[in-house]
Amino acid sequence: MTLRIALLAACIGVAALGERAAAQAPVADTAAAAPARPSRRNENVITREEIEGQSARNARDLIARLRPRWLRPYGATSGVQGEPATVFVYLDGTRIGTAQRELVRITAEQIGELQYVPGQEAAARFGPGYSVGVILISSR
Repeated sequence: MTLRIALLAACIGVAALGERAAAQAPVADTAAAAPARPSRRNENVITREEIEGQSARNARDLIARLRPRWLRPYGATSGVQGEPATVFVYLDGTRIGTAQRELVRITAEQIGELQYVPGQEAAARFGPGYSVGVILISSR
């Protein structure tokens, strides 16, 4: 019986030592050890950082290279007498015209940021004639 008690006491002591050692052991910083994830780019925004990495001459070239789907209407109509829908362009909050005509006139150096407003959001924000989308340009 004494032997059993001694064995039990020894086991409890070892277990207690293990718990204390585990509590005092340094915890590895898993965030630092984890590989860095590439940041997800916003499909509806082209930032100045992205623009600087390109050799494009104008806004149309930038969009064609970085977000070409912005330039492709999906066969929607504008809702105005069935006319084909077009993407309109706003420069610093002012509508300047259609993407087809105006994007080639704006140089890449002038652009601070480009933003695409998708069809449903554009129609809700600007009206039924904007059902394909709107490109918002902020100048530098």
